[in-house]
Amino acid sequence: MLTKEQKTVLSIIIGIICTVVSVCIYGFTVGGEYLSFKYLIYSLLTAFVMTSLAFLFIFGKKIPKKLCWKELYVVIILVVSALQLLMYQPLNLLSSEDKGREYEVEITDFYSTRGSTEVYFTDKNGIPRKKDITFDFMIMDEHELAPATGGRMIVRETLGGFNCRHFKIVRVTYEPEIYF
Repeated sequence: MLTKEQKTVLSIIIGIICTVVSVCIYGFTVGGEYLSFKYLIYSLLTAFVMTSLAFLFIFGKKIPKKLCWKELYVVIILVVSALQLLMYQPLNLLSSEDKGREYEVEITDFYSTRGSTEVYFTDKNGIPRKKDITFDFMIMDEHELAPATGGRMIVRETLGGFNCRHFKIVRVTYEPEIYF
């Protein structure tokens, strides 16, 4: 017979495996963008099912009725759902057979606020795209050009295994003159 601690550890290990499998099932069957409404609903529903099964496995029929356990239950559902959202793009790129194509695009807009930096451009098919470069650790030395509205840059477009396109900024090739 397993203790509650052993059941908890086993539930966490199985939960991580089930989360990866859940993301892969959705990605390979439905695919597409990961911030769509249907993927958000899917991730919440699968997180609810996985968390419910884990609580039943750990506590059996004697699930505690205290408010703190109910709050913990909701927090775990939200954490598992957030993990599914965070795992989607890395698994999309990991399952890709495409090495990517590089081409030059014009920067149509550039916003940099205190919390985020976004670059807007049009891809080679004429579809407007947005690339959030907040967490793309772009370390630039003094001789490199910075993204700016009206500038040009080279992007690498990769089609992932989940049929979701990923764009990476390779380098900025033209920075417009800014007059004050």
